[in-house]
Amino acid sequence: MNILEDLTALLTELGVAVETGVFSDIAPDEYVVITPMADTFELFANDQPGYDRQEARLSVYSKGNYLALKNRITEALLSAGFTVTARQYIGHEDDTGYHHYAVDVLKIYPKYKTASRFSRTVTQSVTQCLSIINNFLLFFKED
Repeated sequence: MNILEDLTALLTELGVAVETGVFSDIAPDEYVVITPMADTFELFANDQPGYDRQEARLSVYSKGNYLALKNRITEALLSAGFTVTARQYIGHEDDTGYHHYAVDVLKIYPKYKTASRFSRTVTQSVTQCLSIINNFLLFFKED
């Protein structure tokens, strides 16, 4: 799996229209565009990366109450093990009538499908720690 597949599946489950890069169809009142931001290798051992850290930006567009959609997406991301690294209101696009809100996320994946039990445990621990830190920060930064 990769972050684009995971995000597309998650947003589709929420009933949100989603595309990667640019929305090519006629845009509905609410939709999300996923933009890949970074892929970096983490935790090297024996000159080999153990994990692939993948980051993406969700550009959330809504003609109505963008807060409800943002909150629904954020809750789903956190429940699915993503780390939300930033959330920011970009602005209202007067020419289209959409509110534009950005949500930056990251997820860490084992580099090899044959990762050892130890590697999977470390990945789960790192992901849980990042989630705890993220929830702590969100608690103090709530809108």
